[in-house]
Amino acid sequence: MALPGLCLVVSPLVALMKDQTDSLRRKNITAFSLHSGMTRKEVINTLQLAAGSNCKFLYVSPERLETGLLADYLLSLKISFVAVDEAHCVSQWGYDFRPSYLRIAALRELLPEVPVWRSPPLPRLL
Repeated sequence: MALPGLCLVVSPLVALMKDQTDSLRRKNITAFSLHSGMTRKEVINTLQLAAGSNCKFLYVSPERLETGLLADYLLSLKISFVAVDEAHCVSQWGYDFRPSYLRIAALRELLPEVPVWRSPPLPRLL
């Protein structure tokens, strides 16, 4: 929140993205999400809104990162931080869980100065 620009949050579940976006909006924090149920026109509109507003959080799936459409907007989004949510799922469930998670590293080439954080694993229950 303290950094200028927005935090790009890579999240695996549409319901989780919606829940987090709704929660932020209730706190008057501008947040958007891009998910599989959106039309191309809706995605473009959301990206334009995020780029031209005081958007602080943009939630995307790991698969969405691989689309040319998002890549076209990445630099105009003024991304100051990348957070990879639920990253522990890859190590717990294997690389077949979501192969796109492995390709998130490509963001480092596109945004070399932007810090990347991954969520820690949840504690194991007995």
